[in-house]
Amino acid sequence: MRELKILLFGDSITAGYMDGETTMLYNNALSDFLLKCGIKAACYNAGVPGETSADGLRRAKRVAGYPYDIVLVMFGVNDAADHRYIERMHYLENLKKIISYFQKEKLILVSPSWVDETLHPERPDKRLRAYVATARKAAEMSGVAFVDLYQAMQPAPKQYLQPDGMHFASAGYLLLAKIIGKKIIEMAGR
Repeated sequence: MRELKILLFGDSITAGYMDGETTMLYNNALSDFLLKCGIKAACYNAGVPGETSADGLRRAKRVAGYPYDIVLVMFGVNDAADHRYIERMHYLENLKKIISYFQKEKLILVSPSWVDETLHPERPDKRLRAYVATARKAAEMSGVAFVDLYQAMQPAPKQYLQPDGMHFASAGYLLLAKIIGKKIIEMAGR
């Protein structure tokens, strides 16, 4: 069985951010899920906490040079934050430019996740939902696969988060691995 190389590219959720540190939670959850489905995978993490799509765009060419069979791109939660704000039109353009560095048939664009706005009023839910719609539009315009993580977290999104109301707990990484793993299997035609 050939090992599938999966490149994870995004912000703190991608980086497996847990209790103030980056971890292998996302990598391990995804490779474990795929192995249970008969796919051996190695996940390579290029996630950086705090990044916006503009930051990702600055790294995209270099990251695209890494060997991969599948690449997952996930930005948006920081773009929507008051203190890092990237207007939606610029977010759309940044995503399209990031996508252009990769092979489209191997890319999955992941929407921003839900954030508890009672703990993070700088990331209002209404704005996050608009960024989810913009990410979907970028995927459609670019002809790439799309996963709506925000929707997958409903109807009880808090169960997937750490007490900080934004970063994923273990349950969140298991959910992310499941929905991404299913999309990878779908793309592989299994």
